[in-house]
Amino acid sequence: MQSLGMTTLIYTLIPVSAAIIGAAIAAYRRPGPIVVSAIQHFRGRRGLCRGSGRNLA
Repeated sequence: MQSLGMTTLIYTLIPVSAAIIGAAIAAYRRPGPIVVSAIQHFRGRRGLCRGSGRNLA
């Protein structure tokens, strides 16, 4: 059985690895217009929640 620290480390490395791989791909190849539009869409929704003073996200 794994210790709590090792389990936490493994679950932390999964999103960190995904972020590093995604950043490397984005630095090498620009996302297409559909992906850029989707990113801007979700970024805008979160911005509206922050700007209104509510914690909706």
